[in-house]
Amino acid sequence: MESCQLSCGRIAAIAGLAGLAALFAWQMPDFKGHSSDWAAWVQAFGSVGAIMGAVFVSHMDNRRATERQAALVFEEGLRILESVRDELDMRWAQWRLAIGPGFEEAEANGEKMVTRGGATPAAPYVVYEGVASKLALVEDDRLRRRVIGAYASLEGLKIMVDRNSVLAERYWSSQSLVGGNAEKHRIALTQNYPSLKDSYDSVETGINTLLDDIQRYLVLNAGTRRTGGRAI
Repeated sequence: MESCQLSCGRIAAIAGLAGLAALFAWQMPDFKGHSSDWAAWVQAFGSVGAIMGAVFVSHMDNRRATERQAALVFEEGLRILESVRDELDMRWAQWRLAIGPGFEEAEANGEKMVTRGGATPAAPYVVYEGVASKLALVEDDRLRRRVIGAYASLEGLKIMVDRNSVLAERYWSSQSLVGGNAEKHRIALTQNYPSLKDSYDSVETGINTLLDDIQRYLVLNAGTRRTGGRAI
């Protein structure tokens, strides 16, 4: 709306100047004996020029203000990506330490089951929860969607890990009980293993790739902060 008003103002000023020039050409005063008429025409042209100058200055001021605001919004999006990158990097390192050895043991002993128990954190993604409502400030739509997808995949993995922990607890409890039917729980663990391993591998690949792409995007845009510039 503001841009339209500025454009309309410039058009009106130009049209006014053009009309005044046409009128001047039609009613051009005689240089001899009409000095007062000539002065009036000069004053009229000066007034129109002043109006056009004021419109131009106002337009440039508003343009610079818009560019500054866009630069600040863009920088806020970069800060959000930095925070998300740090949290994903730290949290996935914790996931690897908590779950990775279980897969290594399963592959080594050939039983294809993860017998490590323990519940995962109830609310491990405090940074994401804090910036989720501001993700629209991230200008790159592809990265924004991938960030959301990464956290969703972690939530899915958490559900699968918690389920496997319940199965592992039943398995170990049955070992110490007469008639505990340990074989039944061992089979349940082995049946759960392929989907758990596939989910873990998929999440790991997705997060590592996303972290690399976020870092690359931040580096490309490191020199554009507060300038309104964009890296392609």
